[in-house]
Amino acid sequence: MLVYEYIPNGTLRENLMGKVFNIHYQ
Repeated sequence: MLVYEYIPNGTLRENLMGKVFNIHYQ
């Protein structure tokens, strides 16, 4: 979850994390 900590912007952070979770779930 390094991306989660490296990105200070909440919107970008949630957006990227959403994509990461999408990849993991698929």
